[in-house]
Amino acid sequence: MHRSVRARVFGTTTANSFVAIPFGQLIGGFMAEWLRVQLYIGLVAGIYVAVVMSFLVTPVLHEMDRGRDLSTARFGQGWSQQK
Repeated sequence: MHRSVRARVFGTTTANSFVAIPFGQLIGGFMAEWLRVQLYIGLVAGIYVAVVMSFLVTPVLHEMDRGRDLSTARFGQGWSQQK
């Protein structure tokens, strides 16, 4: 993903996630009634662990750990405009 559109993509993804929250709660309620509650909680916990573990192999997130050398930064300009 190009750096100039990364913020727009993440913003759109976040907005879509917040729109989906009520639907997820509704579906979760039906799933808890359809399955046993303990099985449903275990299923959701497994999915949650899988998503969190996927962050370990996402290269873009590893770039964030490196930080930025502020001694050569030119303030007042965006990330994509610096040389």
